[in-house]
Amino acid sequence: MQFIQSPPELHPLMDAIRRDRVIRARRQTPEERFAEAMEMTDFAFEVMEASVKDSHPGADDETVTRILRDRLARLRKREDRGIFVPLEKPE
Repeated sequence: MQFIQSPPELHPLMDAIRRDRVIRARRQTPEERFAEAMEMTDFAFEVMEASVKDSHPGADDETVTRILRDRLARLRKREDRGIFVPLEKPE
């Protein structure tokens, strides 16, 4: 798997977007934040699905689902072993 580093000239824009999202989230109700989190989760799964379909162009829906589940299982194992650990929330 290859990760693409964002160009340094985009960092100020990315920081501004993050700041705006934090400000907007602070104004939302818990229900609104939860709904947005669910939308982001759906989007993440759509991106993962597109990645699988791109890597396996002939795969049927059942195969795509199996590959997605395998990838998620590997991520969980890495997290359980401390190889991949989500970032802690700053206090």
